[in-house]
Amino acid sequence: VLRLTNIPEPPEWGERSVCLFDLKEGVDEQAVLAALSSFGAIETCELRKSPAIVRFATREAALAAVAAGAEQLCLGIGRLYNTRPYERRGWPHAESNSAKIILGTRGELGLGSAGHVPKMIDVLEKQPVYLTRAPTPDEIKAQLEETVEGSEELAITFIGKGDKEKVTDMYVSFYLSVVFEERARQRMCEQRAAAD
Repeated sequence: VLRLTNIPEPPEWGERSVCLFDLKEGVDEQAVLAALSSFGAIETCELRKSPAIVRFATREAALAAVAAGAEQLCLGIGRLYNTRPYERRGWPHAESNSAKIILGTRGELGLGSAGHVPKMIDVLEKQPVYLTRAPTPDEIKAQLEETVEGSEELAITFIGKGDKEKVTDMYVSFYLSVVFEERARQRMCEQRAAAD
C-alpha cells in the first residue's frame, strides 16, 4: 500500500465551487440560481455534468451554501475539493486499519503468518509506515463515532452517502475473515505438529 498524505491546496476557484449531487428531476439553472444566490453571487452554473458544479464569487458563499444544504435541488451538496486532512478522511482511515489487519503480528491478533514486513510505504517520507494493532470491529465502529474535541463534528468523515456503513461492513467482514482463516491455519499447524 502506498500512502500519500499530502493533500494539495485546491486552486482558488476550487475553493469557491460546490457540487450538487444527483439533481432532482426538473431542476434547471433558474432553480439553482434562485435557491443558492441568497448565499452570494454565482459566477457559473454547469448542470450538464454530473455532479453539477456551481462556482460562487467568494469562498464564504460556497461554504454557507454547503452548510445550509440544498435538499430542494439535489440529494447532496459538497465542496468541489475535499480539503479535509488525510487522517480525518473515512476511506483512508479504513485502508490504514485494513493494512493493520494484514500485518497480523502475534502481539495483535495472536496471528503469526504475516510477519513484520512493512505493508505501507509513505511516499513523501520514502520509508515504511510501521503500524500498530488493528482495531477490533467494535473499536473501528467507536472510532467512526468520535467527535472533534469541543464540537459535534465527527473526527473522521465520509463524503459519499452510505460510505460510512459500507466501510464499516467491509472492515468487519475483512477482519473476521482474516482472523478466522489465520486461526484455522494455526490450528491445522498445531494438529500436524501433534501428529508428528
